[in-house]
Amino acid sequence: MRSAEQLKRFYAYHFIPVNPPDFRLTPISRTVGTDTIVDEFIVHFTHTTLTDWLLPGIPPHKVADKSLPSNRLMERWQESEGKRV
Repeated sequence: MRSAEQLKRFYAYHFIPVNPPDFRLTPISRTVGTDTIVDEFIVHFTHTTLTDWLLPGIPPHKVADKSLPSNRLMERWQESEGKRV
């Protein structure tokens, strides 16, 4: 599959339709090369949808649900349990 087709697929199925309703970008900078464009921006949104392009495998609403563990995605989290801070 050509790169352009993969880019269209990404935007059509994994970016535009899954972004939360309040999703917005604040541009910081743009660097333009002969065959490359690099944008730096701040992303603002409420995590109400599964955004696999940005937070793969992290379901929405964790912040609001205090019963879910916060650090289970940190592979070494268990190593620090019981240690003095």
